[in-house]
Amino acid sequence: MQKTILIVTLLVLANSSNAKSELRPITELRNPTWQVQTSCLTEIRNGKKSCWGVVIEFQDARFKPLVSPQQLKIYEAKHGSSLQKLMTWRVSDNGRRLTIKFKPGTGDFGSGNSAEVTLYKAAFIEPPKAFPDYVIFVQKTDLN
Repeated sequence: MQKTILIVTLLVLANSSNAKSELRPITELRNPTWQVQTSCLTEIRNGKKSCWGVVIEFQDARFKPLVSPQQLKIYEAKHGSSLQKLMTWRVSDNGRRLTIKFKPGTGDFGSGNSAEVTLYKAAFIEPPKAFPDYVIFVQKTDLN
């Protein structure tokens, strides 16, 4: 399984001094210090090795035993399509890891793509310190 240390960079809508609004990284507002790793769930299905999902693991937080469909969103970045109906997710026994994967026979991420997982604070029993209402995690899905 390919592991990636995630440095969380978020974009938020912030008011500027002009009448316009602009997107700025959340790090300008505060520095998130969550201990989190994301990785591609690499499996061989029907002889094809591919990224079949995403694993998000926190060291300083615990997910609820069951995360509801209202507490996360799953999109593939290449086409901006929601994958929620094509995927399943489960929380590890210790509550630190969320594994999201395609249901059998529904496909994979393909090449040149990224998964975008939005996690809402409501998905946690113990959210990370200073966790906002939601965070979007982006995981590259190429195996190289």
